[in-house]
Amino acid sequence: MRVAIPTPALLPSRATKSTPSLSKKHQMAGVPPPAPASSDPTHNIQHPDSGGETQSRGNSPERKVTSIPRPTISQPQRPSYEEPLGPEFSAIAKPKRFFCTGRVFATAWFEPSTEDVLQQQPKPREWSNDCPAFHGQKPVAKIRWFVVVKRRLHHSLCFTVTTYAGKAASRTNRGRAGDHAVLFRVGVQPEAPHDDENITRDPIGIIVEDAEYYISPFARLDCGRIYTVEDNLKVAKVGRVHRDFLPSLEQYYRDIVL
Repeated sequence: MRVAIPTPALLPSRATKSTPSLSKKHQMAGVPPPAPASSDPTHNIQHPDSGGETQSRGNSPERKVTSIPRPTISQPQRPSYEEPLGPEFSAIAKPKRFFCTGRVFATAWFEPSTEDVLQQQPKPREWSNDCPAFHGQKPVAKIRWFVVVKRRLHHSLCFTVTTYAGKAASRTNRGRAGDHAVLFRVGVQPEAPHDDENITRDPIGIIVEDAEYYISPFARLDCGRIYTVEDNLKVAKVGRVHRDFLPSLEQYYRDIVL
């Protein structure tokens, strides 16, 4: 009698256990099963900037793109005194040759503030208000013009040029009448001073060497004060006194020191 013996492939395996399906695993963990991956390359995706709308990767005519405008931030305007000096200002490599008698130049200048100075020159008031006080005192700063009247070893003695805020030297608290002289550009007829200025000195002619500068008809050479200007300051070249007017400039210097 023949007995049928089952083949190993038909015998149940005792070493292996049934593994739950992927969906059953997620059901056991309490999370929904992942969506099946689509084989279609044009399946829809949701863009984070689309406001929940779906977009197609293909060339579907129903594709929608929503752009979010960026907010415009307006920058506050910086005060003019925060801007650095222009490239025309620089330290002079050969000061002995540059700072000769009659040289006219401009530089950033600081001095103690008084109410009279702020009234004459209203522009420095804004910077002076923002500047921290030193023992209760504040300075003023401006771009000031100077004319060299005497050369020293490491500095120059200078007269200053001013317009008194475009009003010339008509006020009595701006010095004596003999302390001022009219400045003019060589080749241009000098303007006659105001009657109440009582200016008696001869005018001084200036050769302007930089086209960015011009001589105001209210420009006055203040011969009543002498300023000490160091050689290492950043300065801008304006021009020089014409040689025909150098004797008058030297005489004005002797009048104040003798």
